[in-house]
Amino acid sequence: MLDFEPAVLVHDRLFLMTNTLTANDKKLIKYFQYIHDLEQAHSALIFLSDIDADQYQDKSYRRRFMCYDTAFVVCYARPFLRQKGDGFPQMSAKAVGLELSNDERMLHDKIIKGRHKRVAHGDIEATALKVSGALVERNDEKYHLPIPTYDEPLLTHVWGLEDITKLTRKWLRAVANWASDRVQIDGGIDVLVSPKVDIL
Repeated sequence: MLDFEPAVLVHDRLFLMTNTLTANDKKLIKYFQYIHDLEQAHSALIFLSDIDADQYQDKSYRRRFMCYDTAFVVCYARPFLRQKGDGFPQMSAKAVGLELSNDERMLHDKIIKGRHKRVAHGDIEATALKVSGALVERNDEKYHLPIPTYDEPLLTHVWGLEDITKLTRKWLRAVANWASDRVQIDGGIDVLVSPKVDIL
């Protein structure tokens, strides 16, 4: 159990999370969290870039990298999804002065859709699954043993790892530049955000 109160320190002003923060304060706090999300997404892509192409078709080998594939989608998508009830803004290209090409916008939308369809909810239409049965005998009794085989490709490879990496870096630079400019305008920064008691 954590023994401290949830608090936010913004520009030398201390607020309890129950107090009202200004819209600008909320945006500043949340966008620094978005930087962390995108950094994690980028780190996942670095792991995924180490896949041996000669072994990629081996399902057990590919499965080892599925966790990084999932981590990328979750961390990349998080800044663009509004969290219910917290009052914090979701990120947008307009907010950070970022211009995306049509291809980049389409790729971005595919990642968000992949998060909704396969990573977060596991829609059946996005699942590649085969279940076969084997008749086995044990202690003179026969029974059918189901053997599931998952053949889902890595989403990051379907979408194109190089293009996704460029897009992630583009977002990361834009948010970091926005945050840096904001700090210069405010004449410095001193922010402390601690989790709610019992949340961990």
